[in-house]
Amino acid sequence: MSSKELARDENPDMSIENLNSLAPSLAPKDILSRIKTLPTATLSSIHKLKRLSVSQATAIDKLINSSPDKSSALVAEEDGYIPLKARLNAWWHGDDVSTGQSGQSDNRTIEIDKEFDKRRWSPGSISMVQKLWGEGFAEPGGVAFVKKVLSLMKFESSNTILDLSAGLGGTACSLAKEHNLWMDAYEANEALANGGIQFASRHGMSKKVPIKHVDFETLELPKAKYDQIYSRESLFMIKNKKNVIQQISKSLKPKGQVLIVDYMLGEKCNRANVDKWLDSEPERPHPWTAELYHAAFEHYGISIWTTNDLSEEYSRQIHEGWLLMIDTISKGSFDRKTIDNLMREGEIWLNRSRALEAGDLTVKRIHGVV
Repeated sequence: MSSKELARDENPDMSIENLNSLAPSLAPKDILSRIKTLPTATLSSIHKLKRLSVSQATAIDKLINSSPDKSSALVAEEDGYIPLKARLNAWWHGDDVSTGQSGQSDNRTIEIDKEFDKRRWSPGSISMVQKLWGEGFAEPGGVAFVKKVLSLMKFESSNTILDLSAGLGGTACSLAKEHNLWMDAYEANEALANGGIQFASRHGMSKKVPIKHVDFETLELPKAKYDQIYSRESLFMIKNKKNVIQQISKSLKPKGQVLIVDYMLGEKCNRANVDKWLDSEPERPHPWTAELYHAAFEHYGISIWTTNDLSEEYSRQIHEGWLLMIDTISKGSFDRKTIDNLMREGEIWLNRSRALEAGDLTVKRIHGVV
C-alpha cells in the first residue's frame, strides 16, 4: 500500500472493504463434530454450537445441570428480576429471557438488566474483571502471558520504556518489578488509568511506573526518548492509528524496538460476521489487518522483524477465564449488580472468542525496529 493510499482515509474500517470474502464461520460437519464432544447435547442446543467453544459449552452445561431444578422454566423473583442460573439456562436452551425490558428478547445473547451503570469500566466492573483475569489485569493471560508475548523485547534496567496499554497496571508493574525498570505507562481509558494508578500505588510502584490517562487519537510523544515501546490489545480501539505509529517511530531511539499485540482482521474474514462483532462491543472498535500495520510501519520507517499469530493461545486464555467465571458463579454468592457485570463481561469475551474461532478476527504480534 502506498503512502497516498495509507493517508487517504482516517477511518481504518475501510480495510474491511478490501478483504477477501465470504467464508461460513462454521461448516455443518463441524457442528456435528462439536455435538459429539459435549457431555449432553439436545436439538434445542444445536444453534448455540456456532457461538461457543467446546470448553465454554461444557462449562455452561455443567453449571446449568448443577442446579437442583433442571427445568428451563424462567421463574422471576417478586420484583421481576431473573436469577443468574435461570438466565443462563434459558439462553442455553433457546427460551425467551425477559429482564424487565420492553419488547421481545433476542435468544442469541445473554440478556442483562439495563438499569445498572452502562459504562463498561465502572468501579464495580473493574473490581469484578480482576477476579477473572487477575489483579491489575483487564484482559486474559495475566503475568505468565505477558512474559511470553513480550519476551522478544529483552528488557534491561538501563532501558527507557513506554507502555501504550497500561490498563489496570498489571503488565507494566510486573515487568518493572522483574527487570528493575523505570518506565512510562499511558492508558486511553480514564477509568482504567485511574484503576492502574491505584494498583501501582498499592504495590509501591508509583514512582517506577507512573500511569497517565492520554488521548490516543491526538497522541504526541517526545522525540528519540525510548529504547522500547509496546502495546497489547489496545490499538484496535484507536481510530487514528496512523498517528500513533508515526509517534512511536519518532519517539524511538536509533535501533529502538516496538512490539504490538492486537486484534487484527482475518485474511478471509466474513464481512457480516465482522460487522456483528463490531456492533457487539461496548465501544465500536477500529481494527486493521496485519497488512495495514505492515504498510504503516514501513511508511514511518519501522522495519518489521517478525509477525506471529497468537490467536490459538489467546483463545485458550479466554476459555480459561470463562471457565473460572463459571466456577466462581457456581460457588459464590453475588449481588445483582455484580452478576449483571459478570454476564455483560462474559458476553464481550464470548463474542470475541467466536470471532477468533471463525477466523474473522486474529490476535497477532508484530515486532519491529527503527
